[in-house]
Amino acid sequence: MVTKDIPPYAIVGGNPAQIIKFRYDEAIIDQLLNLQWWKYGPEILNDVNLLDINECIEVIKTRKERGLFYV
Repeated sequence: MVTKDIPPYAIVGGNPAQIIKFRYDEAIIDQLLNLQWWKYGPEILNDVNLLDINECIEVIKTRKERGLFYV
């Protein structure tokens, strides 16, 4: 049971929930948070290799820089 906010990209478990680990390292989490990718439509993730987080970040950055997606 989760009874309070948890940090972004944290994996929690147990009752009460406790942080087990983070999905990515701190540098990747910072990049993802700075991109604010969730503010864009799902189209920003079209044809993105979600299994390679570094490639994913670069594609989203490029698409944002080119103005292909708007908030």
